Amino acid sequence: MRKKINLAISLLLIFIVAIGINSCSENAISNPNEPAESVGIAFDDIQWVQAQPEFLEKFNTLNKKVVDGALITAAEGGTVGGYKTYHNSVSIPAGAVTEDTYVTVEVKSQSRKGIIYVEFLPSGSFNVPVEVTMSWAALNIDKDDVENLSIYYSQDGDAWFLIDSNLVVNWRDRTCTFEVDHFTRFGWGF
Repeated sequence: MRKKINLAISLLLIFIVAIGINSCSENAISNPNEPAESVGIAFDDIQWVQAQPEFLEKFNTLNKKVVDGALITAAEGGTVGGYKTYHNSVSIPAGAVTEDTYVTVEVKSQSRKGIIYVEFLPSGSFNVPVEVTMSWAALNIDKDDVENLSIYYSQDGDAWFLIDSNLVVNWRDRTCTFEVDHFTRFGWGF
């Protein structure tokens, strides 16, 4: 009888601990039944890097779209973006798209927060990874802090995810290149 009581108490304690662990979350939008990685990080929980004030003022004064677009053929691939999009671009290899696709790279701002981000369209997945290049040249950041930068992506603007692929840094051009298998919007944060 005593063994049954001890077993019941042990199971109850394990249950309580499991409930306690699963109900605590640092991520305000996480579901306790799903890991935080699959739900994302709330926009306000990321320390976003602001654009340089001079850049943001000029960018918002232009009051026009900063966008580049091109028809990418399935057989040849191609590159979109670059100088027109402040050195943010995507290189799409042959076979990455199933059919010829018009691709855009657009730099946008969230002026109330002083943040710029880059949106790559159309949304969707690729047959093989594509290479995205993001520029930090317009960011208000010290050279020493660049090593701590991270790139986040989001489909809806609410839930953000850390890019976990290998980042290739080009210090001379102030860019970072990485591979992804889908398009979305990307932004810089810590």
